[in-house]
Amino acid sequence: MYQKMKVRILSSAPALVGIFSVHNAEEIGYMQDHLPVSPQLLARVGLMPEDYAPRNMAVGTGLITVTAAGILCAPFRNRAVGIAQVGAAGALAVNALAHVGRALREKRYNPGMATAPVMLFSSLNYISRIRRELGMTRMTVG
Repeated sequence: MYQKMKVRILSSAPALVGIFSVHNAEEIGYMQDHLPVSPQLLARVGLMPEDYAPRNMAVGTGLITVTAAGILCAPFRNRAVGIAQVGAAGALAVNALAHVGRALREKRYNPGMATAPVMLFSSLNYISRIRRELGMTRMTVG
């Protein structure tokens, strides 16, 4: 019973938004030592490493967090809202997986890795809950 309650709490929209906020703070707080993207890749798309300065990242991640919060915390009224919520939580799960994959590939910490497993767990449980509310047994397109 207690375990189910913990999972339910961690899979709630406010918990997922809170975890994502802490994840973003971790990324911004520790990124001075770890550029999230290679300078060569940035140069190919016309950006400079300074574009990833914590000040700039704080503004961008703040906007993304507010957008995600709006979608995830929206009242569940219809299938379109549920699909948007699954998409937003799915994006957070992919973000978490990217941190785990990068850590495994580089065999070292990357900003966001400490909170990535909790965000992945919370995102997948949130998606599972919304899919049940939508009556979806498997993902379909169309």
